Amino acid sequence: MNKKIKSSVFVFSLLFLTFLFFSCASSNYVELPEQDTEFSVYVNPQKNIVQDGNTFLFFRLYEPIYNRSLCIENILKKLINSVEVNGIVASHSAIGFSLEDEFVGITSSEGTAKSKNLGIERCTDIQSNEYMSKCNPELSFQTTYSLEVTVEEFDKALAMVNQFMNDPEVQYSQSLCFAIAGYELKRRYFTPKEERNIKTMPPKDRPLINDEDQKDFNCSSIVAYILINSVESVRIFFEERGLNYEHIIPSDIAEIPGVKKLFTSTWEDYDTSAAEFMKENWNNM
Repeated sequence: MNKKIKSSVFVFSLLFLTFLFFSCASSNYVELPEQDTEFSVYVNPQKNIVQDGNTFLFFRLYEPIYNRSLCIENILKKLINSVEVNGIVASHSAIGFSLEDEFVGITSSEGTAKSKNLGIERCTDIQSNEYMSKCNPELSFQTTYSLEVTVEEFDKALAMVNQFMNDPEVQYSQSLCFAIAGYELKRRYFTPKEERNIKTMPPKDRPLINDEDQKDFNCSSIVAYILINSVESVRIFFEERGLNYEHIIPSDIAEIPGVKKLFTSTWEDYDTSAAEFMKENWNNM
């Protein structure tokens, strides 16, 4: 691609991709009333295997098919895919603590907890989440991944998620989209192909951003932030490579060392696919 074409692509894409992660967004934000309930993610011990002091964190990467093909989320999803560098189609991500259909993600849509935008996401019950209710569960796909961690790391990640869910100041950051848009365009069009993956890009000499008072996220940066602050191997990886969690896109989650792909399914078939996976593989993980 010559310089003139690159410049045109960059300028055109930047105008749209300043809203890069609005594919996880709603244009009609409704502020939630104050709630007294303490929110927490329930983990069924019988469905969360523990061996030799280790267990698993889980992640879902979503490829949503929207009910309205001309909606802004669908247009922006295509733009996100145009700057994809990992060969993985994903425009939203969430974290889970078992293979039950109860993952936690952040969007700019109305959330289901004290946090304005954070909430439980259920593939098989899309009406319980404003963002997911815009999607067709028969046509939308998800891919589930796992990361083996210690029980202590698992508990720390769970505590952080529950803390975020009960913090009304935790919110989806629209301003963060501007920074990540420019970064991903540079990564896709102005970086050698062999250096685009987070595992192969040249390390940068900069301190790990690890602000304990961080409140603003998008769907993938919150997952990365939780991992950095709870899983030692992930913290070391980000620190050694000089990675900024704010620049992580959904497909980057699958590229973190130790993360393994488990299965893919439509949203509607998630429970069936998860049950089949557990039956065939759970004791061998």
